[in-house]
This record gives sequence, C-alpha cells and structure tokens, in this order.
Amino acid sequence: LCSTKEETEDYNARLRMVPAYLRAASSLLQARQTAGIYSSAAVIESVRTEIEALLATDIEQNPIYRGLAIKLNGVNPTEMNLYEAGDYLEVTERNLKDYFIPAYEKILPLLEELTPAADKADSRDYYRWKLNVQCGAELDPEVLFTKGKTRLDSLSAILGTVNEEIE
Repeated sequence: LCSTKEETEDYNARLRMVPAYLRAASSLLQARQTAGIYSSAAVIESVRTEIEALLATDIEQNPIYRGLAIKLNGVNPTEMNLYEAGDYLEVTERNLKDYFIPAYEKILPLLEELTPAADKADSRDYYRWKLNVQCGAELDPEVLFTKGKTRLDSLSAILGTVNEEIE
C-alpha cells in the first residue's frame, strides 16, 4: 500500500470517502435500533473510547498519517521522490483535517444516543440467540462477556509487566 503515486492517491481518495461511509454506518445503526436490534454496551463504549482517543491525537501522531509517513519514507525513489512524498503527506494531513476528523466528530453524538443492549431485554434475547447459532452451544452472553473481560484484564496485566521489563 502506498508504494506508488497511484496507490497514495487512492489512499487519499479513501480518506475523503470516510464521511459518506460514516453517514451510511450511522443510518444503519439508527435503522437497527428502530427495528429493535441494539448494540451491546461494551461495543458502544469501546468504539466511543477508540474514536475519542483518535480525535485527541495530534495529526502527526495519528496512526493513518504516521503509517503513511513511515511507508513513504522507505518508498523506492524511482516511484516517488522525497518532494512528491512530502506533497502526499501534506494532502493526507489536509484530508484528515477536512474529512476524516470532522466525520468522526459527527458520529460521537450518535454513539451517545444509542441505547445499549443491556437496557433492552428483547435485545439480550436476540444476542443470546445469535451467539448460540454461531457457536452451536448454549451460551449466556453476560457470562461469556464477564469471562472474556476477566481474561482480558489478566492478559493486560501480564503484558503490562512484560512491557515494564522491556523498558
């Protein structure tokens, strides 16, 4: 990805399409809720937290910008010179500021308005059914979530210790 001018232009074109994608996703979320299908509280909170963290990050530290900067730094000079790479980074920065970030800022209020599945008994039944169909076993979503969260917390503690040892 982004090894050529064409790939980099395509990448930036996709950044400019983020608002349309998020508008469609917002419409889908609202339609699902109108139909009585609610997202889990954990999913809503996770997405909201991730978006808030992304929005709080300076452009130069944004993973999209940084990833492209790293990629362009190592691009084959026969494909793109340093001046062209710099120009593409400027375009990417503008696209992040003009399209990407505003689109994510607009979706945050919707996430605040969504009713978590935990607040709807019929939605819990739907997710229980969906989980059981996909896994082929009788599983309770709340018990499974609690076990998963406990395991995640355990792994996070282990990784934190490993990270401290590395530093």
